Amino acid sequence: MSAPGVHQPARPYFERIDVLRAVAIGLVFLHHYYTTLFSVPEKAAAFVQSWPAWLQRFETPFLLVPRMGYMGVQLFFVISGFCIHGSYLSWRKRNRENPTSSFLPVFFWRRFWRIVPAYLASLIVSYVLCYDHLLSRSSLRQLLVAATLLKTLVPEHFFTINWAHWSVAVEWQLYVVYPALLWFALWRGWRMTIVLAWALAAALQFVAPNFTHASYILHLPFTWWFEWTLGVLIAESQAQGQRVFAAHGWLAAGLVLATVVSFLCNWGPANWLGPRLLSGVVVEWMLLVRAPLGSFQRRLVSVGLCSYSVYLFHLPLIELIWRGMKLAGLDPSSLPVWILSGGVVFLLVLVVCWWSYQRLELGSVRLGDRLWKTWESRRKTVSITSGRASEVATGV
Repeated sequence: MSAPGVHQPARPYFERIDVLRAVAIGLVFLHHYYTTLFSVPEKAAAFVQSWPAWLQRFETPFLLVPRMGYMGVQLFFVISGFCIHGSYLSWRKRNRENPTSSFLPVFFWRRFWRIVPAYLASLIVSYVLCYDHLLSRSSLRQLLVAATLLKTLVPEHFFTINWAHWSVAVEWQLYVVYPALLWFALWRGWRMTIVLAWALAAALQFVAPNFTHASYILHLPFTWWFEWTLGVLIAESQAQGQRVFAAHGWLAAGLVLATVVSFLCNWGPANWLGPRLLSGVVVEWMLLVRAPLGSFQRRLVSVGLCSYSVYLFHLPLIELIWRGMKLAGLDPSSLPVWILSGGVVFLLVLVVCWWSYQRLELGSVRLGDRLWKTWESRRKTVSITSGRASEVATGV
């Protein structure tokens, strides 16, 4: 990836953030690998009954696997908020004299080239694998809605084509509303901004469903503002030499316990708040660690680097590999086969997605940088030419 220029937003690189991305994508992969086979609870329960007696005591943690995937998504949102606001803070530090409005064009330009080309590629792959009638009106309509990154606002399209793509749509929508968040914070301060953002997120989660079932309201990007702005708050606090979770050690232990209890009891408010706060504690704690990375963590960094491609492509790849296993006569309901195949599938997905990261993701970023530099160069040339013409016309 090319080095950021004077006009480009940049952020400090934190290897430990990629370690967390690896953990998050591992949780998401485990969830989707589970749901590929156990799409209904009855299948999962029958699978557990085939285990040895001593292993069946772990039935409850196994049946909680689907919820773990959403924890991975929440962790991704916290990391996203931290990195996006960190890029603004880095830009502001290098461009103190420039207005914030000059940050926004290149912000959206770089965000587009960073996530949209890879997303569209995975969308096409998923679409081809998902539908038999590719040119039917309903199929093309679903493709169009997904391509516009608005699928979360249309109820019948939320989980179409590729289940995982809903959060990419939310991510892009969060980018769109970030300038409003930034403007309000510059006007009223970050403390009030974060409080209002969290209040709006909680209201959409717990209050709005009592008055409406409109998907475009309940699934507005503000619904995910709590975890995303928690990442923003961590970045802002770090820039000021402060910490959000001062006693993060004890707090993390309490949140782990609260998260486990809320998962077991499935109590709404705790189940909503616990994992999000826990994600924030973990992100801040990882950023404060100064010890060098161990060998295992360095391997996780590589996984974290290609985690976006893994997120985009793992579902169609899982589906293809499962089809091959069925044709080969492998019994997916056997515990040894399920565990072994999960590891093999994940490694195969990593190989494909590392190529996607190197060629598709970084390639599109480099293309975007070249186009931006070309446009900047032409703009400066036109400006200089116009200035000289003006000098000649005025006789200066």
